[in-house]
Amino acid sequence: PSTPTKTPLPYTVNTVITVNRHDPPAPFRLYYSTLSYPHGEIENETKLSWCLTHAPKSGVTHEDEALTFRIARELRTGHEVGAQIVLTDSGHVAKIYDPLYYNFYGNEEWRFKEDVVTQADSEYSMEAAAYQELSGSEVEGSVTPRYYGSWTMTFSRQKDSRDGQSEVRGRTREVRMVLLEYVEGTTMSRMNPKLISQKARDNIIVKIIEAETDISFCGVRHDYLYPSNIIICGSDTDLESPALRICYVDFAISDIGRIHYGECAEEQYRNPLFTSLLDADIWRTWGWLTTVDEKETESWMWRQWGHSEKYAKVKNVDGEP
Repeated sequence: PSTPTKTPLPYTVNTVITVNRHDPPAPFRLYYSTLSYPHGEIENETKLSWCLTHAPKSGVTHEDEALTFRIARELRTGHEVGAQIVLTDSGHVAKIYDPLYYNFYGNEEWRFKEDVVTQADSEYSMEAAAYQELSGSEVEGSVTPRYYGSWTMTFSRQKDSRDGQSEVRGRTREVRMVLLEYVEGTTMSRMNPKLISQKARDNIIVKIIEAETDISFCGVRHDYLYPSNIIICGSDTDLESPALRICYVDFAISDIGRIHYGECAEEQYRNPLFTSLLDADIWRTWGWLTTVDEKETESWMWRQWGHSEKYAKVKNVDGEP
């Protein structure tokens, strides 16, 4: 299909946005429910027309609780990139789930159209639920950002992407948002493990695996474990420090045990040896662990947590924790 003129991007520096507090719907899609796909219905639609005629799930909007902010910096904005991420003038991160800037063609090979409204709303529902579940826990503000609530905004006018000029009037669309702590640092995807000392690499990986374990035992499984979703907070000279902070971000496809299974993990199994061997081996393939195979990775993990004072005691029975 031909590429239409793109709808102008509203999330630019100095733009002022007013939002209202919003209670999100229960998380849906992936682990929670399956929705039918609107194949025939969507094929003749433009992205804007689809967004104007298909609203996100309602949730509850609190009209008496409003917040106004100015965009101070664009952290990740643009067309076809998914959620827009900006820094506000109050120093917080606003993650904005605007379906108009998600990829309308979900598969580059087949070029079928994606229900971007449902995709954006699902990500919002899961991420807001995850941060709410972790709010007030031991991990909030340490290995996850502090959470400042879920919000909604309304757009009353929008440029039509068919010509980029004419305005679509008389229709509004709602866009959801979460507000988070700004965690200053470098994503792991921007770091080259070969340029970092062995001690620093081990320190980082130990902290990452422990963070994943701690988040899991607070009831949330991140399920999007990539270097781009982990922030290392500190300079090169701090990487070997026991006080180094690492922070997981992007819980848009997370799994919440209390909602999904009706329960959380049992405290007696709170040890990375029960949950993280496969993930540890992934870090080996990415060059962060220097172990040569899964068996050596498991031995490394036993050295780290087999007799740890921080976690539940374990013993090796027939080669299994």
